Amino acid sequence: MTDFGVEAQISSETTPAAEAEFTEQKLRIRDAIQGLPAQQKQVVEMFYQKGLNQKTIAKQLKLSRPKVCRLLARAVDIIRAKLKHG
Repeated sequence: MTDFGVEAQISSETTPAAEAEFTEQKLRIRDAIQGLPAQQKQVVEMFYQKGLNQKTIAKQLKLSRPKVCRLLARAVDIIRAKLKHG
């Protein structure tokens, strides 16, 4: 499973409940990303998982940089809404 840029800093002091909550949140994020339209999902994966910048993504997908920016912004809005509303 990918963290899409979310790194876990789990120490020996982390409670099992906190660890479970973090794992649940990662699963919810993953599910929200899986539910995105294909192009938005691809841009999110390239940006967060692969660490590519918008210019590089645009070049690889043969899109304009503003289009990549809009796709990424819309995807983040959708993910936030899904996380907020369960």
